[in-house]
Amino acid sequence: MNWFQSGIRSLDNLGRILVLFMRKIRWPVTSAICRFLIRLHVNQSHLTLSRIFLLVGFYFVWVSSFFTLALVLVLSAWVLDCLDGDLSRILGHDTPLGEFEDVMADNFACLIFPLSLIQRGMLNGVWGALFIYSAFNVLWLANRNQPQDVDRAELVFRPKGDIILSLSRKAIWVVMYAFLFFRISIFNPTYVVTSVVLCVSTIINYYQIIKSRL
Repeated sequence: MNWFQSGIRSLDNLGRILVLFMRKIRWPVTSAICRFLIRLHVNQSHLTLSRIFLLVGFYFVWVSSFFTLALVLVLSAWVLDCLDGDLSRILGHDTPLGEFEDVMADNFACLIFPLSLIQRGMLNGVWGALFIYSAFNVLWLANRNQPQDVDRAELVFRPKGDIILSLSRKAIWVVMYAFLFFRISIFNPTYVVTSVVLCVSTIINYYQIIKSRL
């Protein structure tokens, strides 16, 4: 189990480096856009809510086979995802509530993607359902808090969620873009792998929680 978690952390560290690099590259553009949005009295919560509406629209156009429009909507959601974080930092609103809203919008995409694929017959319904179940199990179980004055663990929800869930979520995004740009359909194998990884993560967390209470 330790080697599994160590490998996941290594991948997460690489992901953080890439995210910081991309943030520095886009900053001159996004900062200018954010200052314009501030003049319009737009805050990061407005952008996060707009992302959810775009993802709902993505679901309906995807199941209707309008893949070009689906690409436009999902790219728009990605742009807003970049902007809401930068806008939050400029406004000094980088709070746990804002982080919670941001992660909930990301997790909403995790729900919309398999549902739309199942509806289109592009993903086995069993694997799609297992992915959704395991993803939300990881979200609620992965973060634990061990209080110093109490001899048993408590389950605590933290907005950042879990490393394994975050990496699995990014893998799903990559697969979606691979299909939208190049029509590469590897949905079933990807959801099989991510579902298994998330289930293993859930088992590890259950084991650690139970062990801490014995």
